[in-house]
Amino acid sequence: MADWLNTPLIVTASLAVIIAAVKVIRWTATVDLRLDRFTAFAKEVRDDIKQIFLRLPPVPVVSSSPLHLTDFGARMADFMKAKPWASDLAPSLRAEVAGKRAFEVDEVSRSFVQMRLNDDLKERVAACAYEFGVDRDDVLRVLQVVLREELLRDI
Repeated sequence: MADWLNTPLIVTASLAVIIAAVKVIRWTATVDLRLDRFTAFAKEVRDDIKQIFLRLPPVPVVSSSPLHLTDFGARMADFMKAKPWASDLAPSLRAEVAGKRAFEVDEVSRSFVQMRLNDDLKERVAACAYEFGVDRDDVLRVLQVVLREELLRDI
């Protein structure tokens, strides 16, 4: 063998490179193991979040401007027969909404469904809330949107 391979410096450097390579390989394996564990943990968290979202009740009204019903809200409105109710009620509220802007009509409809519902409609609201598993306020928001749309159609 060549004399330069037998020098202590080359032997020491070779051993250092080999040891460093072994440490890098072990470190890489440890990182891969931790990454695999983290990936499994992240998947578990993601699945848990999906389960939580599945337990949330559907939203009857979309809160973009202006408020409008979702398909779920439309089913609630059909259950309560809200559109015929709003059609029958709108002529009596024409004077109250005459000359008002859309947001003011929305306020009138909100005020009406909060304070001036008759007993029959209160019963339908309670039945709808029970049947669809939502809060009474969500049912009232559906009525508000249906009434507002009917009032705006007349303006």
